[in-house]
Amino acid sequence: LDYYAFSKQEETTRFVAPYHLTFHQGGLYLIGYCHTRKDLRIFAVERIRRLKVTDRRFSISAGFDPERFFEGAWGLIRGQQVRIKVVFSPKIAPWIAERVWHPTQSLRWLPGKRLELTLKVADTPEIRRWLLGFGPDGEIVEPAALREALRVRAETLVHTLAPTRRPAQAISLSGTPAAI
Repeated sequence: LDYYAFSKQEETTRFVAPYHLTFHQGGLYLIGYCHTRKDLRIFAVERIRRLKVTDRRFSISAGFDPERFFEGAWGLIRGQQVRIKVVFSPKIAPWIAERVWHPTQSLRWLPGKRLELTLKVADTPEIRRWLLGFGPDGEIVEPAALREALRVRAETLVHTLAPTRRPAQAISLSGTPAAI
């Protein structure tokens, strides 16, 4: 298959043994053994540019289990697992408490009707976006490196949305303001 890798902004040709299809947040993903990378990889189906079915046979690796494959991931992206601790405000704590967000979660009520959520997941852009989505109602307590990374990201957002900055939509490539 010819695959466009979003992270590298390039198209590569791969020989892939397909193992499993999964649907996640509106997208279809192929888990397969990539002979180019010599490892299991995840491919967004919409980024497969060309596909050629061959008559080459393959066997799915013994013990492959899609649920175990994604164990520790917040969504699809896997990585080094870390212990994440977040304290939620009384405003959204009841909503957080009524769901199972991840199999590793533990909940602890704190004074003032706040809720502490602890997870062991991969520190990926997926979990970071989820945490940032709570704004001031979700305070990342641990790990310190994640807290700092999200603080920097929030500062960047404040700059992007500053009232003195023109929205990107109002800036044309020619340098003259675009009609809004």
